[in-house]
Amino acid sequence: MVSHHDFQKTPKSLPAITRQLLRAGGGIAKVAAQCHSISDSVRICNLARDRRDIVAIPMGEIGLAGRVLSLRAGSALAYAAMEQSTAPGQLSLDAMEHL
Repeated sequence: MVSHHDFQKTPKSLPAITRQLLRAGGGIAKVAAQCHSISDSVRICNLARDRRDIVAIPMGEIGLAGRVLSLRAGSALAYAAMEQSTAPGQLSLDAMEHL
């Protein structure tokens, strides 16, 4: 898995970033980015639509719902905290299971 993280914003060039990651040799591309709007979260989730080689991670409080909905959109996996959150907007395992 190769990944791109942007802790400041959701980049405009998400599809290009994804293509670059996959060309770099990763079988799976993970894109995690800070969301400042629901639109940002939707854009990240849409990366995974009809794909099994993309992990889409909306970050931040606004990206919280997108972390769960990205699985529904097709993201290969989602992250949850066992104890303490390791990223902005990350849900606990308990919360993820119940949502």
